[in-house]
Amino acid sequence: MNHLSHITQIITMKAKPMAIALICLNIHLVHGQSCYRGNPKHTGCYESAGLSHNLKVAWKFSTHGKVFSSPVVYKSTVFIGSSDSCLYAIDKTNGNLLWKFKTSGSISSSAAALNNIIYINSFDGYVYALNAENGKLVWKFDTGGEKIFRARNLHGVNTEGKIVEDPWDMYLASPVVDKDKVYAGSGNGNFYALNNKDGRLAWKFQTNGVIHSSPAISGDSVYFASWNSYIYALNANTGKEYWKFKTGIDTVYFNQVGFQSSAAISGTMLYIGCRDANMRAIDRFTGKLKWSYSTKGSWIIGAPAIYDNHIYFGTSDSYRLLKLNATTGSVVFDKLAKSYIFSSPAIAGNKLYVGTFGGFLYEMDCSTGKTRWIFQTIGSKGNATIYLNSDSTINDKKIFTNSTWNGMLQGLDRLYSLGSILSSPAISENKIYFGGTDGFVYALE
Repeated sequence: MNHLSHITQIITMKAKPMAIALICLNIHLVHGQSCYRGNPKHTGCYESAGLSHNLKVAWKFSTHGKVFSSPVVYKSTVFIGSSDSCLYAIDKTNGNLLWKFKTSGSISSSAAALNNIIYINSFDGYVYALNAENGKLVWKFDTGGEKIFRARNLHGVNTEGKIVEDPWDMYLASPVVDKDKVYAGSGNGNFYALNNKDGRLAWKFQTNGVIHSSPAISGDSVYFASWNSYIYALNANTGKEYWKFKTGIDTVYFNQVGFQSSAAISGTMLYIGCRDANMRAIDRFTGKLKWSYSTKGSWIIGAPAIYDNHIYFGTSDSYRLLKLNATTGSVVFDKLAKSYIFSSPAIAGNKLYVGTFGGFLYEMDCSTGKTRWIFQTIGSKGNATIYLNSDSTINDKKIFTNSTWNGMLQGLDRLYSLGSILSSPAISENKIYFGGTDGFVYALE
C-alpha cells in the first residue's frame, strides 16, 4: 500500500503463445492435492458454479486470534491458521472443530495438502507436516527463524532512527508440495526444498531478503519473489537459478519495494504484483518482461487470479479491482471497492470473490465487473458507525488519528477491528470459505 497516500497524508505526505485461454478449472499436478490459490500454479480458480443469489451464512467458527491465513479445503475439511498460533481443521459441512494444532507463533500462511499430510509454515520458524486426519505431528523443519521486513522511517513515518518491523508485512509464505518435495520461503531470506516424507533438507537458496511470497510451480520450475526486489525462477529439483528479474526499489521510505504478492502461472507466462505498484507479465522460461501495468503508487498485495486469458487483482490505496487482458496488459474494467484490497481474488463459475480491509466480501461478474452482492463481517457491522463513512468507505481521520509510529500501529488495530478480510477465499462445491481479523472463519452458501 502506498501509505504515503493514506497513512502518511496525515503527516502531510501524499505520494501519489501466450497461454491458451484458461477455463476455470482447479488443475492439480497430483490427484488429491490442495494448496493456496487452489492449485500449484496459483490461478485462483475453483471447480464450482459459485454461490447463489440467496446468500446465507452456512456457519462461522471463532478462533482466538485474527485470521490472515487463507483457507485450504482438502477432502471434507477446511484447514486455516490463526494469529493465536493454531492451525484449525474444521468440518466443511457444519463448521465443527475436528482438531487443532498449536505452534509457538502466529500462522498467517495457508496450508498445502497431499496424500493425507498437511504442510504449514508458522512464525515460530518451523515448517510442519501433520496428519490430516488427526493433526498429529509427522515432522517439523527448523528454518532458522522467521523475520518481518524491517527498516528506518518506514512509509515516511519518523521512527526516531530506530529500525522497526513493517506492520503491513502480515503474511507468511505458504508452502506448496509437488512430487516428493515441499517448498517454502522464510523471512530469514532462504527458500527451502524439503523431502515431503521426512522433512530433510533437499536444497536451499539464499536471497538476502525476506521471503513472504508463496511459491508457484509449473513443470520443473518453482517461482517466488523476495523483499530484495527480485523475482526468481529455480530448478525445482536442484535449486539451480534459471533467471531472476529485478523490480522497483525504494531506499528512502522502503514503501515502494518488496513482495507480498505471489506469482500466478498460465502457459508460458508468469503474472505477479509488487509493492512497487506494478503488475507484471514475465515469460516464465526466459525471465523477460512482456508488459507492466502501473497502479500509480498503490501496492498490489494479493496474487492475481487468471481466467479466460484475463487476470484479476486488487490494489491498496486506490481501492481498485482490475481486469486486464493477459496478453496485452490492457484494462478491461477498473472497479472501485470500499477500501484496501489485500485479499487475492478467487473465481468460480464466471464469478469473482474478493475481500477488503473494511470487512466486505464481494461477488462480482467476471465479464462485466458488476457487483452481485456484498457480505459484511461481524467486526465490520459492529464497528461500522465508528470507523466507516456513510458510504461504507474507511474514515481515515478516525482510523489514523496522529502521525507517529504508534499512531500508525493503533490505526492498523482499528482497521482490524472491522473484521478485515485479508484472507483469500477458497471455494468448494457450493460454499465459499474465508477468514476475518475479527477472529472468525466464515462459510457462505
